[in-house]
Amino acid sequence: DGRTIITLSGKKSVQEILEDIMIIEETQKEGEGKEVWLCGGAQIYNMLLPYCTHLYLTTVFKEYRGDVFFPDHRIWFDKEETLYHDSQYCIEKYINRKLLNN
Repeated sequence: DGRTIITLSGKKSVQEILEDIMIIEETQKEGEGKEVWLCGGAQIYNMLLPYCTHLYLTTVFKEYRGDVFFPDHRIWFDKEETLYHDSQYCIEKYINRKLLNN
């Protein structure tokens, strides 16, 4: 479907991480038309979320114990629409107000 999915992880080799970073840089140079989907842990989201134009966020309506959480996306993003919602979870689409309103 034309999108690139990049999963950055501390479990990858240095070479694999460098290749991922090169893909991100190439995509930024190419501009619009090519989607890059990031899948990562908390550190990746904290680093790269401010540079994303859109965010597709799934919220599960259940309490889980944990010590790492998704960053506060409301700093950069406004909700554009709810794509799905039921009693167990919802999927929402957000836009980065700082990147798209300039």
